[in-house]
Amino acid sequence: MHAHIEYAKIQTDDVFDDGSHIIYVNSSITDVSTPLGQLMHDFRCANPDEMYYDVLAERTGRFKKTEEGESTMNAALDALIRDVSEERVAEALERGMERERISAIRRMMTELQLSVEKAMSVLAIPQSEWGRYKAML
Repeated sequence: MHAHIEYAKIQTDDVFDDGSHIIYVNSSITDVSTPLGQLMHDFRCANPDEMYYDVLAERTGRFKKTEEGESTMNAALDALIRDVSEERVAEALERGMERERISAIRRMMTELQLSVEKAMSVLAIPQSEWGRYKAML
């Protein structure tokens, strides 16, 4: 089973024809008696020698069985780990800052009897973010 998706502009419902064709496939198919099942098997298969499609097996084998391929994949994996790690650290710092700001707003409202708006102003929270912080209180 697969689906053909056409992207449309939300405001006008015009099809967004950028020339790309994206097909979503149910990758949980395991029936290797069908061409699609064999392809899904190959996508999940770690050993190129066990793949059905020679083109995939050959290209996958280049990355898994040659020193140059391993080096390329290791460099790509290292870059991916670095990017994900940096992104997660940034997200964690942002969440921590949000929690601290919420805590500070609550303390200022309780202990200093400030309005939520005045507390956010004192904390120099940009006015464009006030709605988001109010929703978290």
